[in-house]
Amino acid sequence: MKNVISIRKFIIRATAGSASFFASPLMAFSEQNQIDRIIQKSFSIDSHNHLDVLSKIEGLSISNFALAEEIKKSELSAISLTFSVDRPKLTETGEAYQRFLSGLDQFDEVLLTNKLFKSLNLSDLKSAKKKPAIIQSVEGGHFLEGNLERLELAYKRGLRQLGLLHDNQSSFPLGDIYTNPPQFGGLTEFGKEVVKECNRLGILIDVTHCSNDAIDDALKISTHPIIISHTGLDTRLGSDEKWLK
Repeated sequence: MKNVISIRKFIIRATAGSASFFASPLMAFSEQNQIDRIIQKSFSIDSHNHLDVLSKIEGLSISNFALAEEIKKSELSAISLTFSVDRPKLTETGEAYQRFLSGLDQFDEVLLTNKLFKSLNLSDLKSAKKKPAIIQSVEGGHFLEGNLERLELAYKRGLRQLGLLHDNQSSFPLGDIYTNPPQFGGLTEFGKEVVKECNRLGILIDVTHCSNDAIDDALKISTHPIIISHTGLDTRLGSDEKWLK
């Protein structure tokens, strides 16, 4: 997990501008109780949390990662635990799907080691106050490789959140990536079918990395809510060549 910050620290930072915040030991105690009450009443989800899997796993493993401990530190109710398969660059047909399956296998090992379980429905999420909820996610539909039926297989493996696109274009494109020159005017026909199939199965659609036109297409097609779990600027600021033009 990267850039973990606890909900408690977030609340403290958000309220630190108050002149009375922690002005005295008595007030600090009162503020601490208030923060405790906020956390206890809140249901907080990190909608995009990476635990990146290994593309070459010979002699290596992430199964001993202390995920439960990290979630406890964060005081989050749930996390969308995600990974991507387009790094390093995909070069062969079927490679994306194999990386995807390998990723799910590795995540299952991590959850087993940490005595955690994937949340598969609303009831599982509602119980997250007692046990942290893990929402299985993947960033990019590269693993589909034009095969819509793989979505149902992924659903049966516990996938509940799908980022349609990522940094690199799929071998069978789903739509325009917002950091690349537009090619399709939004989502491709296959991308639109993926949106519909996600709706049918009950997979949450994440349109991060989609161009504005692709986002508009998803909004028009989807009969269920969609999310943008993270985003960035689409204009260039400053002189860093890595920023967008």
